Amino acid sequence: MTEALQTIIPLATALGLGTILPKLVQWIIDKITRRDEEERNAWRQRDIEAQLRREYEEVLHETRLQWHRETGKEFGDMPMPPAPK
Repeated sequence: MTEALQTIIPLATALGLGTILPKLVQWIIDKITRRDEEERNAWRQRDIEAQLRREYEEVLHETRLQWHRETGKEFGDMPMPPAPK
């Protein structure tokens, strides 16, 4: 084992791994961190869209219920609601 280390250490030094390795490790950490942040942002965006969809559905339900009370017509007779954007 020590003979292998004695061979590897001068080779690594000669190849400049002492300067490349920290930069490589930092690059890997940055990539992982950036990926995590992008994933968190995607989940935040999905949460916002889901909240808007729930609000739209709630308003739609209240409107349909009010229309049913005012006209006395069945829910099946109601016009189709516009699709949310």
